[in-house]
Amino acid sequence: MPTKAVPAKFARHLAQPPTEFLEQKLPLLRTTQQELTELSPLIVCALRRVAQVHPKYAKPKLIDIVSHTRIVTPRDLGELKELMGSPFHAFEQRPAGDLALPVLEPRALAKLPEKITISRLKLEDKTTFFEASHALLHGPVDSRVLGRPGYKQTVAAMLQAAKNLPVLVAPDLVVCDGDAVDFSGYAALYFNNVIVEGSGRIILGNNTKLHAYQVKRV
Repeated sequence: MPTKAVPAKFARHLAQPPTEFLEQKLPLLRTTQQELTELSPLIVCALRRVAQVHPKYAKPKLIDIVSHTRIVTPRDLGELKELMGSPFHAFEQRPAGDLALPVLEPRALAKLPEKITISRLKLEDKTTFFEASHALLHGPVDSRVLGRPGYKQTVAAMLQAAKNLPVLVAPDLVVCDGDAVDFSGYAALYFNNVIVEGSGRIILGNNTKLHAYQVKRV
């Protein structure tokens, strides 16, 4: 059982995710429903300073970082997009003609080496790689896109770089009025419920994606 509970005044705002939602979401985070129920919620209240949560520490120690952190290596582009970008299903309602990435310079893509080592790329090739990887992570992707020169090795390099990503999991996050929590170093965060009171704030790292069944300001 959790070592602490959500404050009573926020309990009525909590929603229980459907089993189907959890069955779809939690395997991505390498977590089971049983494991999630045994973790403590993250409660940020009456601190008078910004709480800091990182894969190596929590200041102040509001939760046990080790038990709340999972290490995830996406198995394919679909899992990487789901974890950190825009998943395939986000574009399902778009017309088929729209399922193409913004056109990147074909000649620049064709210049990318067959096996990409990001740190060894020339400046112009590194720019092309990051433009292509950003488009693949956040845009619509289909077999036509992945068949273009340059994209296959870009995906391979993205997955190589995405090994051992730290992910934070907790049943709920509550941030009280006047408080703030700063998450850094995580690829993704998961909570069933995110409840923010009044002027409470959540600060995410540049590459941190928040996953939640419900996000609510009260």
